[in-house]
Amino acid sequence: MILKKRIPWNKGKKYTSKPCSEETKRKISISNKGRIHTLEARKHMSEAHIGNKGFWEGKSRTERTKHKISLTKINQKLTREKSNNWKGGISKIHDLIRRCAKYKLWREKIFERDNYTCKLCGAKGVYLNAHHLDAYKDIINEYKPKTITDAYKIKKLWDISNGITVCESCHKKIHFGGI
Repeated sequence: MILKKRIPWNKGKKYTSKPCSEETKRKISISNKGRIHTLEARKHMSEAHIGNKGFWEGKSRTERTKHKISLTKINQKLTREKSNNWKGGISKIHDLIRRCAKYKLWREKIFERDNYTCKLCGAKGVYLNAHHLDAYKDIINEYKPKTITDAYKIKKLWDISNGITVCESCHKKIHFGGI
């Protein structure tokens, strides 16, 4: 089929419908509030999504690949500085550390070691946090890293014996004075 000779279905047609007024939008909103789909409709929606999955679903990258990606992002400084949106590297070091692959790997090792169980209350199957026994904030204040590369050199930050698995509620108690 030659697409160059094909005429688009909407060629020469003008957009005739007018945008909804605020009153019409309000009425539509009210009519849809509390709307419950029938079981049959829910079943059809569910079936329509079967087989749709994201590109990375069921796949994983090797640790070597994750490390290489992390290093590439670190070394993109020159590219970032040439960007029109560059504001002088104002990202906080805390954000950079918590987003890096090494931090995620540290958390995963803590969880595996503690068998995905909160060490304070014994909860399983809940959202877990990896907590630094020597406070993360104190480590950062002591060593004062300026870049993520500086943070990589702080052994205390990445030491698995300096971490413990806790559930969210126990983690809040630790930080806000319950434990």
